[in-house]
Amino acid sequence: MASFIASSTVRRFVSSSGFAGGVLVAAAGVVASISSPLSWLDDTNANNYSTKVSCQAAPSASPGTKSALDKSTLRTRMTCVGRFSLESETSTNPSIPTFFVALAGNKPFTAHSFAQLWKDRGMQDLHPRFHHVVSPTHVGYFEPNTEELDIQDALPPMIYRNDLKHRIQACLTHPLNVNDALWQVQISSGILGSSGAIPGNKVELLRQEFPYFKESILLFRGHHALADGVSLTAAFGDLCDEAQELRDAVHHEVKRRMGRNKTILQRLQLYLKRLVWFLHGSVQATLHHVYLLLFTPNNPFSELQDLLQTEINQTDGRTVSWCDAAPLNQVKQVAKSMGKSVTINDVMVSCVTYAVAKQLEFHKTRLQATHPDNAILKRVHNTINVVIPVHLGGGVLLPGQSVGNNLGAFCAQVPGEGTIGAEVRLQHVHESLHTVKNTPAPLLSYMLARVATSCFPISLKQWLFTSAITQSHACVAITNNRGSPRELHLDGQAIVSMAGFLPLPPSIPIGVSITSYNGEISLSVTAEPWAVPDSDLFLKWMLEEYARLEKITKAEEKTKGGRTYF
Repeated sequence: MASFIASSTVRRFVSSSGFAGGVLVAAAGVVASISSPLSWLDDTNANNYSTKVSCQAAPSASPGTKSALDKSTLRTRMTCVGRFSLESETSTNPSIPTFFVALAGNKPFTAHSFAQLWKDRGMQDLHPRFHHVVSPTHVGYFEPNTEELDIQDALPPMIYRNDLKHRIQACLTHPLNVNDALWQVQISSGILGSSGAIPGNKVELLRQEFPYFKESILLFRGHHALADGVSLTAAFGDLCDEAQELRDAVHHEVKRRMGRNKTILQRLQLYLKRLVWFLHGSVQATLHHVYLLLFTPNNPFSELQDLLQTEINQTDGRTVSWCDAAPLNQVKQVAKSMGKSVTINDVMVSCVTYAVAKQLEFHKTRLQATHPDNAILKRVHNTINVVIPVHLGGGVLLPGQSVGNNLGAFCAQVPGEGTIGAEVRLQHVHESLHTVKNTPAPLLSYMLARVATSCFPISLKQWLFTSAITQSHACVAITNNRGSPRELHLDGQAIVSMAGFLPLPPSIPIGVSITSYNGEISLSVTAEPWAVPDSDLFLKWMLEEYARLEKITKAEEKTKGGRTYF
């Protein structure tokens, strides 16, 4: 870690009081020290990299009296999925979702700014789990964090995109000591556009209108035991200046969907419909998964792994990349032109499958030069399997709901060839996803995780988790995150860009995140370096497929003479 560029790191101390939600933010006596921008990942040397501020969380207990912070009464139970993620992760595949948020404003956003904002927004009351750690003595429980929250300043990334990539890679792969902290934030500020977090076109627009603006990058990582990635992103919204507006919008949408009050008979009919859907859908989902286990080809990347690892120097760590894909309205129009029920997610998943096919083609072409007689290189994969995590709460936190783990997942078979047309590929993807996502498959996976957490020992849980993913033959995980439709702000500074990065499950070498924010669709990829040595090229292939779909839509709109958003 020490090989990274030196930085001035300030650890801000935020302590829980041990009483009813009090928050103390230390703001004095902080002395900066020179360190690596990734020193926050090195728990063993933490004291060498920052100066902590003394802030007493609770009064000391007198001899013979009970401590004011009696952890035996303050422990809270972990969610089943959170505990399952903690106990099923491996040393090479830690379960740590990571994301960055890029701000633009007339002053730097610092660790002190974050700590003060955390206090002002009452985050400890809204989401108390952020002020907890995993109990080292009681399995499956959290206990209050009486030490500190890890919020640090660092020097800005110096080499365009590359430095930020290295930091993200380290966040995804370096284990997090959950007995000390469940999450960490690193904040850096510099010249607008210098890090590569903000796309070039946005940088140019901002420079024309606000030439004195600076950028600040908030790099966040948190263990899945704390919350799923969707919950973490939604909770981040409570820090924004528009937090109350976002909560009001969710409340209004909940009321709209609930509709008018139903009679007892109408409620009974609704419950019966849901019961029939669950029973019939469970049978359908089970048969579908059995079919995938028995009759689908192996993960094509697993077949090539040994050959690829001998050819590629870098076999550990991750390759990452991110970009803006297209305006949200444009993608909606593309989806609509391809079919009434085709969704934005269908369009983006189709682009992912094309990129996977191109990556496999790239590997096989290169390997055939050194292994011309290898039978594996001659196999044709007409289909591949993908895993799609699903947030059971619809991707939002309901009013009064705190962060948690509310994730399920389903597996689907999609085209694996790179030679079929873009429109045909999208139709196949839509049909496959539509069939599975209308079943309770995500809910069933969530329920199975609960059973496994409650009934099985850790070794068996790790085996079940790894076996379930391996036997599904999936080669890519794809998640989507629905952000705010309008621009948000932190302490008056505009959130210009954001990107999330999936922690890779064992045996799945590629993870893609699809995010919508402020009318824009953005993409990010996390991958094993032997599977995707150039993640920028992988995203380029995705954008090429989207460009073909966009071209088809334009031609259809021109033929029909209808309105277009292009």
